[in-house]
Amino acid sequence: WKWPSILYQRGLISYPRTETQKWTSDSDVPGMVRTMAGLEAGGAGVPEWAEFARKLVNGGFRPPRDGPGDDKSHPPIHPVKFPTASDFKDESERKLFELITRHFLASCAEDARGSGTRVEIEVAGEGFHATGEIVESLGWYEVYKYQKWNGKTIPAFAQNQTFIPDSIVMSESTTETAATSQRS
Repeated sequence: WKWPSILYQRGLISYPRTETQKWTSDSDVPGMVRTMAGLEAGGAGVPEWAEFARKLVNGGFRPPRDGPGDDKSHPPIHPVKFPTASDFKDESERKLFELITRHFLASCAEDARGSGTRVEIEVAGEGFHATGEIVESLGWYEVYKYQKWNGKTIPAFAQNQTFIPDSIVMSESTTETAATSQRS
């Protein structure tokens, strides 16, 4: 608890020793997002996550979902002040603050959206197919760099669309019996 306590004592984050995952009705979450947008900080040296906060302020904000935990004594952990470089004594403090801030902003963002698809193509009379996901909107993934979209993504294609592939790779292999592959 050393690093969170230090950030709390400097007035950068809320009380860190809480299990609460629910916001009360009187919490000004949109105001907290506005603070993290750093609109008063100007353009120089503004962290990348502040740009995402500005998108939320300009219409992308969604109220965060409540989690199951609520100790009824403190709000969920969140940033309370837009930082300056002098607020951090070392890189570890800055990185922890960034994690807390990105998590908070992600909780106020739209859900990520995607859809599964199957693409069938024909090359020189041979049929091939690929399955994967089309990412329609990264939503909260856009700010929360610690987690990536897990699916195999493929580009969006229209039905009967023709295209020229960038490359075609053929590999030669043989089928192994179960007994052969178990000995390897």
